[in-house]
Amino acid sequence: MKRVLLTVLAMIVFSACSAEVMPTVMPEATADIEATVDARVADELEKAVSKTPTSITQIAPAQTPEPTPTTAPNPAQVGAAKAVAESSEYIKGDNFTYSLEKIPGSLNHSPDATWWGYNQSKIARYGDTVFTYVVHNDNDPATKSLMTLYKKTGEDPWEQGASLPCSRPGNILIDSNGGLHALVFDPEDILANDSLGSLEYYYFPQASNGDIDTFIHTTVVPAPSGNGNQTVNIRIGASIGQDDTIVLAFGLHSNTSEHLYYKKTSGLEWNHLIAGVNLGHDFYYPYPLVIDSGYAILAIQDDYVEIDGQANNPYHIAAYFQSNEHGWSNEYLLDNTQSSQALTHSQWQTVDISDLYLDTDGGIHVVLQDRVTEKWLHYKKAFADNDWTISTINTPGGVNWVRLIEIEGTLYYMMSSWREFRLMNSNTEKMVKLDLESLAGKRQVEGMYPYVASPRTGTSAASKFVDILLLNGSSDAYPNGSNYYLKIGKDYIVQELQ
Repeated sequence: MKRVLLTVLAMIVFSACSAEVMPTVMPEATADIEATVDARVADELEKAVSKTPTSITQIAPAQTPEPTPTTAPNPAQVGAAKAVAESSEYIKGDNFTYSLEKIPGSLNHSPDATWWGYNQSKIARYGDTVFTYVVHNDNDPATKSLMTLYKKTGEDPWEQGASLPCSRPGNILIDSNGGLHALVFDPEDILANDSLGSLEYYYFPQASNGDIDTFIHTTVVPAPSGNGNQTVNIRIGASIGQDDTIVLAFGLHSNTSEHLYYKKTSGLEWNHLIAGVNLGHDFYYPYPLVIDSGYAILAIQDDYVEIDGQANNPYHIAAYFQSNEHGWSNEYLLDNTQSSQALTHSQWQTVDISDLYLDTDGGIHVVLQDRVTEKWLHYKKAFADNDWTISTINTPGGVNWVRLIEIEGTLYYMMSSWREFRLMNSNTEKMVKLDLESLAGKRQVEGMYPYVASPRTGTSAASKFVDILLLNGSSDAYPNGSNYYLKIGKDYIVQELQ
């Protein structure tokens, strides 16, 4: 017999843009904490964090970097830095199944809200602690935003850490020692061009001990000098390998090239590889992976074309790049450029890329959507193989994203639509729909962009849970769009779908 246990957790210290505050009686101690956090974030939102030189700089604990005069989000616009989080748990028998917790998000939908950047790594777990971030923004594209880190240990409240200047969301990764790594695009001159800037790297060596304030800051890719071409793209993807190799990737319009940077977490220098050049198309939103004896990237065509004065971005090709000791190769996994939809310009997006995953046996998996045939496809192969095995995923209608997670040697699909979230065994195709409405309320969960704490983010396969962000991408929902943290017990997934 299913029953829903609704628990209101008072004062989760998770600073929020327009967070919904649930009516509750607050003890004095809670009010004091709330006031402290308000003051801290209000102060941060009145200034942008200064750039740190490329030499390594240690920031003192519990302090934010010294600011330089610039325009930052207005605290009155962004909203108070406080929230009462609403947490609900679905119980089946004596075992934990899944819980849903409402968390704040960005105040404005674009251009830099937290939901944006479906290829990015935005949540990771180390032991009993989950890490994520929120981009605090306003509705003025000529101001910098702040990417603020948070952590949640066990059932404790969310706690705020450092805030990093940005014009787009970034990536966070956790290494095997519990060090947290953030990769953030920082615009050089936000007034001139919010897509022209540098790639900044922040390392939090004591994150495993709960310290997400103290960091070491270096620049991975400097901003272009003068009026030079873009040196780094805003659509950065990143992941971390089992050997603690961090890898990031992005495409550049100049020479239609694909770039990959990597380094060990213990190293200081970044290595730069060019995965492809003169590709004929821009390939953006990359998913990079550390694989056996090399690297892999999944990216999508994202050209800019003007027809009759109207700007468009065609998404018709899914490209895969792979390196080994002989260099780089690339191939088109799906090419719909000759489809009637593409040729007649009746549909500008006929391909979606949804995941690139490395299983425990070294198998490489890609999940794509073919909008021409209206099918979701699962590509898989071994590193040394040339040919892919392609199967159709029998998804229900309306699925927008399919992510992968491996549990005890079996791959499971996590499928999200506008308001629904399902799990499916990739072998048996047995499926279960999570009852999110009974936890959050009717029509509260919508516009879902799912982000999963998986091995690509550094999360250990030994974790007992799957941690997921369900971020609201619906423009109509802002400034009060609901965002959620979904935690699912792995035992529940196995029991339901075996």
